[in-house]
Amino acid sequence: MTMILGGTAAAGAAERTITAEALAERLQGAQPPTVLDVRGADEYAAGHLPGAVLIPHDQVPGRLAELGPAREIVLYCRSGRRARLAGEALEGAGFEVVYLDGDYPGWAAGGRAVATGAAAGSGQD
Repeated sequence: MTMILGGTAAAGAAERTITAEALAERLQGAQPPTVLDVRGADEYAAGHLPGAVLIPHDQVPGRLAELGPAREIVLYCRSGRRARLAGEALEGAGFEVVYLDGDYPGWAAGGRAVATGAAAGSGQD
């Protein structure tokens, strides 16, 4: 797995990030990571990584059970702020958190595939 370490978490531990290129490769593999979009439903509907699960950042603590057993989760939002807020809750629950370098804008700017439309069960059409 190609990971790039960058920045630091509040407690001083290294923050793990993954480049869009490395994530695109991993998504094609036999065991792709779970990708979590923590933006709002309207932002998700306008464009998101294919296969990404939508849980807005402020709902993550109450919806941890939807993610199943603790494992690696790749997080993204628009600028990184909401992803880091959600990451704190996920790390506290035992998940291994990895942040997408450049977040959604970095993914889309690279000409990679994006999906549109509401998340399943979101109540939006």
